[in-house]
Amino acid sequence: MQFNHTEEIIYKVILKNDLFLYYKPNEVMGFCESCPNYGKIWTCPPYEREVIHTFNPFDYAIIIGFKGKDFFKLKKESTVYLHELEGMNGNVSESNFTTLVAGNCEICESCGKSEGQPCLFPDLMRYSLESVGFHVSEICDAVLGESLLWQTEHPKYMAVAGILLEEKALDAMVEKMHSSFGDLVRKGSHD
Repeated sequence: MQFNHTEEIIYKVILKNDLFLYYKPNEVMGFCESCPNYGKIWTCPPYEREVIHTFNPFDYAIIIGFKGKDFFKLKKESTVYLHELEGMNGNVSESNFTTLVAGNCEICESCGKSEGQPCLFPDLMRYSLESVGFHVSEICDAVLGESLLWQTEHPKYMAVAGILLEEKALDAMVEKMHSSFGDLVRKGSHD
């Protein structure tokens, strides 16, 4: 894949239990309630049930930070990349894993949820880490060693995504990420 807006990609593999240190649905849903997409997009809360319990079983999470200057283009580029990663051949495609994109779903120009319509592309839509209750700012600081930047003149924004996967798929996924990301990728070293 050609990256036009991504300047750097940082990732770190963490255990499922470590990811759940940042699972703070009550706090995060408070942030979500102030968002204009709240209740209007299928991948945004509130949900009828806890969405996280519908995900494929997983042992590990790969937290990925895509860095660049235009957040909206960066977000779109990271989502396209994750969809491509899902479609790869080999061991990873044969196992269960779940990708979580940065921010809300943007597949449709206008989501039909607010008009009572079902999702038109349920196989393509993806939830985000924050929409299911993970505190993304804390994940960035603690796991990636990077801070999220908010509304400054010309910051380097970060779009944060995740891949939840079983142990048997981990090595193949990391190898595929390195071959796809090329020189843009670096493994996070922050502990």
